[in-house]
Amino acid sequence: MSEPVRIFVSSTWEDLKPERQAVEAALHRMAYSDFKGMEHFGSRPETPRKASLKEVDRSDIYVGIFANRYGSGITEDEYRRARERNLPCLIYFKDESVPVPPKYVETDPAKIKKRDALREELRRVHTGSTFTTPDNLATQVIADLHNRLGSPPDDAPVPVSRRFQLPADLADFTGRDDEVEKLVAHLSQAGGHAAISAIGGLGGSGKTVLAVHVAHRLKDAFPDAQIVVNMAGTSDKPISPAEAMALVINAFEPEARVPDDAEQVAHLYRSTLNGQRALIILDNAADAAQVEPLTPAPPAALIVTSQNRIIVPGVEPFDLDALPVDEARALLRTVSRRDNVNDDQLNQIAELCAYLPLALRAAGTFLAASPTWTADAYIE
Repeated sequence: MSEPVRIFVSSTWEDLKPERQAVEAALHRMAYSDFKGMEHFGSRPETPRKASLKEVDRSDIYVGIFANRYGSGITEDEYRRARERNLPCLIYFKDESVPVPPKYVETDPAKIKKRDALREELRRVHTGSTFTTPDNLATQVIADLHNRLGSPPDDAPVPVSRRFQLPADLADFTGRDDEVEKLVAHLSQAGGHAAISAIGGLGGSGKTVLAVHVAHRLKDAFPDAQIVVNMAGTSDKPISPAEAMALVINAFEPEARVPDDAEQVAHLYRSTLNGQRALIILDNAADAAQVEPLTPAPPAALIVTSQNRIIVPGVEPFDLDALPVDEARALLRTVSRRDNVNDDQLNQIAELCAYLPLALRAAGTFLAASPTWTADAYIE
């Protein structure tokens, strides 16, 4: 029988107990889902924060419930770990018109600032829902899960694979033909490893988009797994090699208890990948020290993206520059869907965008969504 879908429910604790209980009861009625949350951690040697993050690592879907309190910060840490794991995130906000008992009103200015910043980010990144009562929340969660997972026949458990994590490829991916062919050829070799970085650490050069596009080209060559790990290299807290290894291990073995000792984690990582035709993407790596311990043995392959040039034995560096003029123009034309913009106008926009794919795509998207704007007005 297939394992049930593991749903990690994240929230502050005392103020949202009724909501958590309602969601847990509803999930138990879904024969193919399994509620995971702090209620069931039991006695453990690690801190609550570490225990929570381990459970996130073993989960398939993240459910975040947010109200007035910020709490200790563990809830935010759980959300960020879910994002690092590329877990589907279902986000719910308690309606602010619902009265809050005084003891659950956040009064610490520092925590209020963090709470508001997190809320703003959540609303920007996700299509969150608003609930008024515990039952209202539970109904929304179950409906959203049914929409995502479907209704299995006879309540049979739904198998959820965590070894296939590639985000969708861009349907209008344009340019980088030479780079794509070189990367595909190199990574198709047994044990091919590549590190994609931008010349001079330039942001917006399309490193991740290129890596994902190449990975889709190579899916058939790596049928056992395609795993993406956000290394958080440009953040204040890049993840450690051992943490990244744990994410890969749990993608293969969700129930695996990853040891705390870094050497034992490394041994388990190598053992897990042994003989696997897996493609590992380490996105947004900080430096070579973060990457080198994660370099797998053949037949697994590795793609690294980083703002810094990564030099690691056995990993081929691929440096990205800004797009050539003709490719920049082609990307703009493809994304903008404008037939009434001439090459000279496209060249001017491309130059203003410094020929960077991220800026070019933003410009093209604006033109596509704003038919009343002329190209000359946009250039001005």
